Amino acid sequence: MSKQIMRSMLVVASVLFVSSAFAQQGSLAEYKKLAEQNNPAAQLSMGSFYEYGNGVAADPVVARSWYEKAALQGERTAQFNLAVFHMNGKGGPVDNAQAFKWMALAAEQGLPPAQTNLALMYEEGLGVTKNVKTAFAWFKKAAEAGNVPAQVNLASMLRVGRGTERDFAASAIWYRKAAEAGHPVAQERLSYLYSIGQGVPKDMTLSEKWKVLALTAPPSAAAAVANKAD
Repeated sequence: MSKQIMRSMLVVASVLFVSSAFAQQGSLAEYKKLAEQNNPAAQLSMGSFYEYGNGVAADPVVARSWYEKAALQGERTAQFNLAVFHMNGKGGPVDNAQAFKWMALAAEQGLPPAQTNLALMYEEGLGVTKNVKTAFAWFKKAAEAGNVPAQVNLASMLRVGRGTERDFAASAIWYRKAAEAGHPVAQERLSYLYSIGQGVPKDMTLSEKWKVLALTAPPSAAAAVANKAD
């Protein structure tokens, strides 16, 4: 899976969570009224309604406009969504510099998916000068906050010594956290580590256990997570 697809999946999860939280509280007209009164949460919901055609005709240009209004007021999920719109050219032109700006603001407010994507932007040099050490630092923040794709990326960097000192034991710890959360790539990596005794005691029983879990993961689990090989 490409990193671009992963970003899109992260924004979907984030937006739908916000929309469902507001969906029980009133009508579209009421959201619009609040949004026009500069309520950032309502503006965020309006953006998601127009992005996904929830009660209105889908319109990415209008969606981007509402996300921007909320983002300018400091709404971190809107900042994240706006960053992805700029990154993917949705509702307007691709602008990696703007994508980085808004992703950084959301990440600095502690939004783990934004921290993960900001790390990827630093690692790839997308909208910012490439800096793998800074990428590692943001992956670590997101991983410690429980973001599973970040845990896999952090484990990968620790295993090969990218952006940090190589640390097999720490790498195995993060792979295990992600594996226990159901991440099939982490499960496959952890199986391999147990098979060779890298960062963990060699244990073919545990290796087989994690290999089976990785192979039997539902397609939805494999599709919803970052797949970054080390």
